[in-house]
Amino acid sequence: MRSENSESQLTSKSKCKDLKVLLRAQTLSDIEKNYQLKSSQILGMH
Repeated sequence: MRSENSESQLTSKSKCKDLKVLLRAQTLSDIEKNYQLKSSQILGMH
């Protein structure tokens, strides 16, 4: 019983970590896209 409980807690923790990593990756890619768009606009203006 105890071992099963600890295992389930570990899996839930790892799931949260994975979600955080995924969210961070998404935000990073979004920032990169925005930066590329802005840089291209600035280059186009000059």
